[in-house]
Amino acid sequence: MADNERLYTIPLRKEFLKVPRYIRTRKAIKAIRSFAQKHMKTQVVKIGPYLNELMLSRGRKNPPHKVQVRITKEEDKDKLQIVRVELASIPSKKSEEKKNIAQKVKDVVKRPKKEEKKEEKVDEHKIEEEKEKKEVLETKSEELQKSKSKQIEAAKIPEKAHAHRKREKVVGGEGGLKGAFQHK
Repeated sequence: MADNERLYTIPLRKEFLKVPRYIRTRKAIKAIRSFAQKHMKTQVVKIGPYLNELMLSRGRKNPPHKVQVRITKEEDKDKLQIVRVELASIPSKKSEEKKNIAQKVKDVVKRPKKEEKKEEKVDEHKIEEEKEKKEVLETKSEELQKSKSKQIEAAKIPEKAHAHRKREKVVGGEGGLKGAFQHK
C-alpha cells in the first residue's frame, strides 16, 4: 500500500443509533464522510459505488454496524486533494489499470500472427458446422417421416383390435335407471 492509501474499520453503530430508524443509513454515510475527513485531513470525500451499495443493501433503516474500507488520497487536476472511500474487499483501480495495460501490450504484440491462423480455423470450423447441420436436419426429417407413418399405423390398430366387440345399447333412454326410482 502507498502512503496515501489506508485500511480502516469504521464503527457506525454509535452514530446511527442517535437518530430515528428511517434516517439511519443516511446518518451512517455521514459518519463515514466525517471519519474520512478527520483521518485524511481533507474536506472533499467521495464514496465509492460498492460501499454505497453495501450501505443501502439492507434498506435505509438497517445499515451495517461496522464497515471495512480502503481510504485513498488523490490529487485532482486542479491540485485539490480528494479522498475516495471504497470497500476494502474490492481490488484497487491502480492494480487493475496496470493489469489492463499489460494485457493490452500483450494483445498488440501477439495479434498479427494469431489473427491469420484464427481466420483460417474459423472458416474451416464454419464449413464443418454447416455440414453437420445439414446431416442433422436430414436425419431429423427422416425420423419425422418414420414417426408419422408409425402414428398413422397406430391410429388404425385400435379399430381392428376392437372390431369384434359389439356396441351396447342403453335401454330406457337417458340414464337407464331413471324409472327405477319413480314411485308407482
